[in-house]
Amino acid sequence: MEIFDVLKSSANPEKAVSMSAYMREQFNYTLTRSKRKTIAIYVRDGVVDVRAPLKAPKAEIDKFVNSKSDWITKNLTRSKERTEQKKAFTLKYGDTILYLGDEYPIVSKIGGRVGFDDNLKHFYIPPNLKSAQIKYACVQIYRMLAKRDLTAKVLDFAKKMNVMPIAVKVNSATTRWGSCSSRKSLNFSWRLIMADDDVVDYVVVHELSHITEMNHSKRFWAIVENVLPDYRERQLRLKELQKKLNNENWDKDWDGEFDTYDSDDYDECENEPPPVHEADDVPVIVHECENKSEQLSLFDMGDL
Repeated sequence: MEIFDVLKSSANPEKAVSMSAYMREQFNYTLTRSKRKTIAIYVRDGVVDVRAPLKAPKAEIDKFVNSKSDWITKNLTRSKERTEQKKAFTLKYGDTILYLGDEYPIVSKIGGRVGFDDNLKHFYIPPNLKSAQIKYACVQIYRMLAKRDLTAKVLDFAKKMNVMPIAVKVNSATTRWGSCSSRKSLNFSWRLIMADDDVVDYVVVHELSHITEMNHSKRFWAIVENVLPDYRERQLRLKELQKKLNNENWDKDWDGEFDTYDSDDYDECENEPPPVHEADDVPVIVHECENKSEQLSLFDMGDL
């Protein structure tokens, strides 16, 4: 990965210096090369990330980035506004949070345990926790629910689709709902468990379909549609959840170190989805290059 200042050229030398200084103040960008077909610019969390093919000329990359400076600046501004909204996100006792598409309250329960009461329909956590601790406790509950529910769903659909992954793992990915490794191991973000029940089914079927087709070809979508004829409608609702999560900060901001359930075998495929599949929180522009290479598959949160 390389880091570059973004410079905008001009026929007027004095103007060029002025614009260069201005653009350098606005943003830098990181450049990551991989086996992909296109040059893509992503704006995520105030960072400009440029992805390019291994052999793409640096001059071509610079030309493309410079030509999109206005677009980048606009989306950096939007990203900053969203960051401020995330900073204001807090949780307290009595608040309701999503689980399989429905809102359930966070209640205090004497003792040191956390969990979700399937009978009383609430999240329970110890009393007298600070806001950051409440969020941490809820994340742990989400992880447990995700591991339980997603594993059950994978086993159910795997039988119907006549495929079988070697493992089902839950991680804390923030930019993709799930992935299928080359070893047929499925990984899901714990955040997926917030989605509607049938939307979760769609992501599970999406990843299981990659066991047969490690791409997003017509053959792949035919497999998905054979299992879920209405998958497009479910995609739209998944995108609505992503818009909601754009303004919520579920990342770690508590004091101290804690164990996590992150996979130590997270071997997702390394391509990005087509730009039409990108979510609003991850603006992207893609430029076709002359060098072509085979792409594998992952499922970004924007891959809708």
